[in-house]
Amino acid sequence: MGETTAKERVEQELEELSGKIVKLSAFLFGNKILAANVSGEMQYQMKRQLIAMQEYAETLQTRLRIWDKTDAELQGISVKADY
Repeated sequence: MGETTAKERVEQELEELSGKIVKLSAFLFGNKILAANVSGEMQYQMKRQLIAMQEYAETLQTRLRIWDKTDAELQGISVKADY
């Protein structure tokens, strides 16, 4: 099997991250968290982790959208920034 390109690695990373987001969301907002007896502080940290993961996934998605665009084409792309 040949070597993967940088774009393919980003696509793979996004796919893996998306799977982790789904699993963490299901745990946090499903019945499993009640059965696991997770402390309030741990739940808070897990929710912070989920938010960070979602933001990271958005960054990877944006990178993939602009990957093959020229600078001229990118002038029309609006990137959400909350700075």
